[in-house]
This record gives sequence, C-alpha cells and structure tokens, in this order.
Amino acid sequence: IARLYYGASDPKGGAVEHGPRLFEQPTIHHRPEVYGGICEDEAAELLKAVTARPTPLAPAQRLEAESLQARLRLLVGETAAAVAAFRQILAVQPLHGKTLMALGDLLRRQGDAEQALVYFERAARLDETRAWALVRQAQVAADRQQYEQAVTLLEEALRLDPQLPVESYLGQMRRALAG
Repeated sequence: IARLYYGASDPKGGAVEHGPRLFEQPTIHHRPEVYGGICEDEAAELLKAVTARPTPLAPAQRLEAESLQARLRLLVGETAAAVAAFRQILAVQPLHGKTLMALGDLLRRQGDAEQALVYFERAARLDETRAWALVRQAQVAADRQQYEQAVTLLEEALRLDPQLPVESYLGQMRRALAG
C-alpha cells in the first residue's frame, strides 16, 4: 500500500492517528503516505451511525459473550460476580457446556465437590464437553480417594477422545489403586 486514504478520525477505535498508531510501531516496516479527512463530515456521520447501533448478537453469540465475560470476571478475582453470571447463563441455557464446566471447576476449587459434580455430570451429557467432564469427575473421585472410580472415568474419557492428555494421570490413579 503506497497511500492510505480515510474519511474521519476515530479517537476510540482508530489505529492510524489514534490508539495504536499502527504505522508508527517499530515492528511495522511499511509506512504509506496517509491522507485523512476525505469527505470528513459525511464519513463522521456514517461512523456515528454505525457505532450508535451495534449489530445485535444472535442468541448463541450472546451466550458465548456472556460466558466469556463471566470467565473474565473469574480471572480478575470477581468470584461472586462470576458465579452469578454463570448461573444466569445456565438459567437461560441449562446445557451450556463451557459454563457448566467453568462453574464446576470453580466450585471444586472452592471445596464444594458435591455441587461441582452436579455441573460436571450435566456437562457429561453433551458431546462437546463429555470427555473433559468425565476427567473432571475423575479428579473429584481422586480427591475423595475413590481411585477405582477415577480410573473407570478416565478410561471412558480416553475411549471417547484418545487424544486427551491424561495418560500420565491415569497411570497415577492406577498406581494409587494398586498401592
């Protein structure tokens, strides 16, 4: 690109004059001639119209976005808000696999194995999360020193998905069962 022409500046989302200032970055070795302000008033109105009415998300996209927001809350330490968000998602979609797994993991870390198992068992009903849900159930069984159950669950998970990286863990459970 020898020349870059654009209409209106965008202080919030732009990348040429604002924000990351793309062509000023040391890792960008190409520097085109930049010409801004082409039909600036019309471009500014169009930009305002587009950003004022964002495209609505489809229901599945909205659930994924809400699930991501809940996981982000968890990552920044807002545990109570994350739990509330996870439960709100499950009220709308009781079999949302990622949310079932995330809430189960959170509850297990908090020491509520019984409630975690409820979510892992629900996630095990779904094709997309079945194998990993069985692994999580095996972890709860191992926490309780129920090694025979843990081995059975891990073997079933591997039967469903031979690529799961749990061979070493399965070996540990077999040794614990034998020992």
